[in-house]
Amino acid sequence: MGSFSAPPRVPVGEWAERYLLAAFFAGTAATLVFVVRHQLPPVQGPLTFGLAMWAWWVLGYAAVAAAAGLGAVLLGRSARLSWVPRAVLAGACLTTVVAGAFTNRGALRLLGRLPPPPRFGPCCAAALALCAAGLLLVALSRRRRWPRMVAGAALAAAVGAFAPGVRTADASWARAATGAPPDRILMTPAPRVLLVGIDGADWAFMEPLMARGLLPNLARLRDQGAWGPLRTIRPTLSPVVWTSIATGKGPNRHGITGFSRPVLRGVDAPLPPVRPVRAFGFAWLRGGLERAGQIYERPVTSDMRRVPAFWTIALRERSPVNVVTWWATWPAEPVAGTLVSDRIYWWAPRPDGSLPPADRVTYPPGAYADLARHVVRSADVSAGQARRFLDVGAAELAAMPAVAEPGHDDIMSQFRYFFSAFETSRRLALAVVESGRRQYGSAPDTLVLFRIVDKTSHTSLHDSELADPSVQSPPAHVRRFGRVVSEAYRAVDAALGELTAAFGDGNVVVVSDHGFRPERHGGLVRYNHNQAPDGVFLAAGPDIRGGRVELSIYDVLPLLLRLKGFPIADDLEGRVPEEVLTAEFLRTHALRRVAGYGEQEGQATADSPRVESEIRERLRALGYVQ
Repeated sequence: MGSFSAPPRVPVGEWAERYLLAAFFAGTAATLVFVVRHQLPPVQGPLTFGLAMWAWWVLGYAAVAAAAGLGAVLLGRSARLSWVPRAVLAGACLTTVVAGAFTNRGALRLLGRLPPPPRFGPCCAAALALCAAGLLLVALSRRRRWPRMVAGAALAAAVGAFAPGVRTADASWARAATGAPPDRILMTPAPRVLLVGIDGADWAFMEPLMARGLLPNLARLRDQGAWGPLRTIRPTLSPVVWTSIATGKGPNRHGITGFSRPVLRGVDAPLPPVRPVRAFGFAWLRGGLERAGQIYERPVTSDMRRVPAFWTIALRERSPVNVVTWWATWPAEPVAGTLVSDRIYWWAPRPDGSLPPADRVTYPPGAYADLARHVVRSADVSAGQARRFLDVGAAELAAMPAVAEPGHDDIMSQFRYFFSAFETSRRLALAVVESGRRQYGSAPDTLVLFRIVDKTSHTSLHDSELADPSVQSPPAHVRRFGRVVSEAYRAVDAALGELTAAFGDGNVVVVSDHGFRPERHGGLVRYNHNQAPDGVFLAAGPDIRGGRVELSIYDVLPLLLRLKGFPIADDLEGRVPEEVLTAEFLRTHALRRVAGYGEQEGQATADSPRVESEIRERLRALGYVQ
């Protein structure tokens, strides 16, 4: 008992200082274990994860320490047990040191393998040692040692803040190396490529339509070139797969893992996948930050991507390229050509025709004023356009909402949005192809993504004339909505015909990210793609060999690089599908290789609050996020 006794009537202020100092040491130690466990190099800026979490951990511990300290002092005085405040403090400090070190010993073994800068690891180790020593001193010291403890706290604060906060250079493959387009961009003799993405396209539904002569442009590509299934990956979430197609790498490497990523307010980089930090109350802290809105979901952005895409490689090679409404392309990156990001739809002209202020929606930024006139608003979808897809009356058409509400996933609630987004992408693609043709004499390489097939398949494939009879809706529904998906395929086929005509001679590649299969959800069977059914691949042109092939989504980027004569990186996850290329092309075009194109730390640029809110509501309405 005597070993726990403290001088009688120790002032409350001193106990408060002791408890708060213990909170500081424990919060700093918890932060350092978090940083070490997740191998977080301090490059996120303007705040780093370490500094942001350090502030919250210390504040959280300080609140707990204040309450515990006050309770211990009051209990000790009311019960005339002067040792209670010291016993509570000593028990908490010793438990933190012992339990924290024991349960996180795997993380502590990583101290010698931390990423650069070189001083980062030693600073973390020194700060952890100082925090452990500080906790032991707080637990065991007497009043006369107080000045030494304060000096130790100051030293721990300096080293502890320096470790997670020190910045290192961002070895960016795009922004540091290419920041802005080179002065000289010329069309090279390399073959030109038009890549058309059809989100959700599936051979199981395309082939019956081809057999009926309803998809003449897709049928022509199949008859004249290479075609076959395109193996996909899980999760089959559109931003994930389309980023893998554009980068040749999987989500664990390119960093786009869903429709949104959790971010910590004030830190540019997305919050990494978090593993438990034991004995420090991380679950409690994270739950509190989520409830307070300090950790929240932000729609994916281009700067969350950690590896180069085809268009950034083309910029490095000084080759012009157009990109139109590809997933996760906002904010628009520098390209040698025109990039129209997937956010342009959210910056549509106002009803009076005026333009809202837009931030990095296109590259070059000045292109927005001209391109925005091609954006079709949901409210502008006509009854004639809707009747191509739907067998509905005038009153029903008039009642169709321009913006879908969360929880309404039927085609009547969503159609105006589906069609206006598709029509926007079609018009923009034709506009940038024509603009490039005027600038360079022929259209640059162009990538465009259409999403109407996927959207209508989610809402209407069970009603479709193409559906398997075992899962098809009752005849009344099929009569009204049976042609929705078929017309979506036909709309994309017609757009493909327009684009190939405008693009001119060149190689045309068509891909999809996945197909659709019946899946049971509760008591219902609906078409979905959770089981990763194959997508489609078609390619035709002067350098394409005909015949059936089987490729993976990871093979698309190597194919594009090979056609363009760009170096093939050794760290890509796919291969060059030489069976797609003619013998003449392979003989006359030398293969170039490079170890890799590098990586960068992902960021998380914030959009306007209005746009982010609308995008989150749209994703909820489509069932993509909760």
